[in-house]
Amino acid sequence: MNKQLPTELLFQILNGVDRETALNCRAVCSRWHKIVDKIVAKTEIFSPFELSRLVITGLPRKAIEFRRVAYGAQRSSAIVVSQAMLRRRAELGFNFSQFKVQRIVLKNLSLTDELVDFLRIQLSHCDLTPLVQLSLNGVDFSNSNSLTLHRLLAPVAKHIEIFELNQSTGMRADSVTDAHLAQLDATKVRRVAIDGVRFTHARRRAVLRVGNESLRRFAAQKNFPTLVLDRCSVTTKMVCDYTEDWFASAAESEKSVRSQICTVKRCAAVKGSQFEVECRKRGLHCKRRRGSGSLILYNIQAEHAQTEFTVATQPLEADELKKADEQQ
Repeated sequence: MNKQLPTELLFQILNGVDRETALNCRAVCSRWHKIVDKIVAKTEIFSPFELSRLVITGLPRKAIEFRRVAYGAQRSSAIVVSQAMLRRRAELGFNFSQFKVQRIVLKNLSLTDELVDFLRIQLSHCDLTPLVQLSLNGVDFSNSNSLTLHRLLAPVAKHIEIFELNQSTGMRADSVTDAHLAQLDATKVRRVAIDGVRFTHARRRAVLRVGNESLRRFAAQKNFPTLVLDRCSVTTKMVCDYTEDWFASAAESEKSVRSQICTVKRCAAVKGSQFEVECRKRGLHCKRRRGSGSLILYNIQAEHAQTEFTVATQPLEADELKKADEQQ
């Protein structure tokens, strides 16, 4: 029956149906499927759907789950993308064109060029205006190179205020660098967390090429996000410079009480004892105390001010400290 109907008439009929009917019609046959997709692309038959989170999780046999979570509507649904769909770069524009995404989370998967290509295609259909966060949790970097993360960040970097990499594995020195953080808008970033870093060669002492340059960029914009830097190449002097710059910025603020924290963990070029001495040289009041676990906290206060900057440090493991001392 539907083959006998002229395409123009089908467009007229399907253009007047509601959302649920359109979805049902789309499943009738490939002809109706294409017509509904064209109607949706040109009209507002489907109002944008706000996603609190788009969670992308690795599954067995290299499949990927895309879970759409909307806290406001108390809804959660998922689609599974097979490896074959990834390889042929399947278009899911009909679904993704309806999404306004606030947070993107990649979880327990391998970061590959193939995956990034697929994600970029789907995200090109989304409204990323409300996007504030990109988190990579338990992501394996062993099948990626430095360009892979650059390409993942490209469509989202200007939007995000929170960038997190937690419990990453298979990392190399160039897996995350200052050049990657330079893609972010230094005026709007509120939090950068690189934590739980595990390198491809576990026995080899290594650091990520993230550090001084990124801190300088943030300080130059008078924006001081909360930082967690694990196994990064930041130095003691730069952390002190960053602290001083923060106090100078705080003095210019109308707020009378301000606080901030910077956490540097297992960073070979940062030593707590040197940091304490350097702070005192600069006239900063520095109080040392134990934090949770192996963290050591340095609470820094400027003279005659109610502002406080906290630097939390975690030293290298004992065997790494020995190697570091031998190399000096």
